[in-house]
Amino acid sequence: MSMAHESRLESGISQLPRIPLGVHPTPLEHLSRLSAELGGPPIYIKRDDLTGLAFGGNKTRMLEFSLADAQAKNAEVIVFGAAVQSNYCRQLAAACAKLGFELHLILRPEREIDKTDIQGNNLLQRLFGAKVKILDSNDRPAQQAVIAEYADKLRADGRRVYVPRRPDTVDLDVIAYAESALEIVRQCRKAGIAPAYLYTTAYDTTQAGLVLGTKYLESGIHVRGITPIGGPAAERVQRMVEMTNQAAERLGLPI
Repeated sequence: MSMAHESRLESGISQLPRIPLGVHPTPLEHLSRLSAELGGPPIYIKRDDLTGLAFGGNKTRMLEFSLADAQAKNAEVIVFGAAVQSNYCRQLAAACAKLGFELHLILRPEREIDKTDIQGNNLLQRLFGAKVKILDSNDRPAQQAVIAEYADKLRADGRRVYVPRRPDTVDLDVIAYAESALEIVRQCRKAGIAPAYLYTTAYDTTQAGLVLGTKYLESGIHVRGITPIGGPAAERVQRMVEMTNQAAERLGLPI
């Protein structure tokens, strides 16, 4: 493992615009009873449910960079969309309330009840002040078209609009989890452990960032992603490769 690489990664990240939103570092907790029950190697969990913003979650790290980018571009309105019960939207709504952004959410229902039942994240994001529109169908391409149309309408009205996770800025989310990888590597060193595998249930930018960080730091950790979302695995892997390379280029890392 290269200490010089740690310094270079940390330096590259420190040069990016950023707004503190979360509580870092999050704990690395040894699951002693689960490890004993399974009778295998020691198992640790990275507690990113404790990032602190609106009940926590992995999106808080990402929003520190993407909303800083929005501020740097003088945006006043954020437009975004995902599923009705999206954790991203819940944390985004809380961050926008904290920072003074107007937020418009274009959401797709995954179940029929999502169109009428205002509970869970769908309730919280409204309490945080988001303006919510729920579409008729769970059609991702159609949703993206509505988001683009909605953002264009706001721009035509003279509003300064920012749409997170666009192709030219999605690497900021990757960078957030490259930094998390650095955090994990340092916590493992302090604890005197050398994990062989890191499993994440968030595939996309979270996994891409963890791969970038663990690989660049020569940690020896193999990252494995698990997702409940269907679709061709090869396409998802290719997307993560592209995002990882984009993030490395922004940071000036030779990968």
